[in-house]
Amino acid sequence: MSEYPNKQQREEWIEIGRKRERKEGFIYEYIETMEELRNIIKEEEGSCVQQVAFSTFHNALTQINFTKRIIRSNIKISGSEDE
Repeated sequence: MSEYPNKQQREEWIEIGRKRERKEGFIYEYIETMEELRNIIKEEEGSCVQQVAFSTFHNALTQINFTKRIIRSNIKISGSEDE
């Protein structure tokens, strides 16, 4: 697991998030497997404000990272850039 970010890194992430909020809101990122997404969640734990949800209906995991303003999920959304 990665170390906590230093103060400068955290401030940079917050500033990036603020700019995204003004311009485009959140970015959606498709992650192919739940295992890969779990690893990302673990890496960002403690250094980013995040919320994670599991859908039994879709058998899918979704992470909302409020610090970096990114939504990651293994649900493929039609019309997304990752298609």
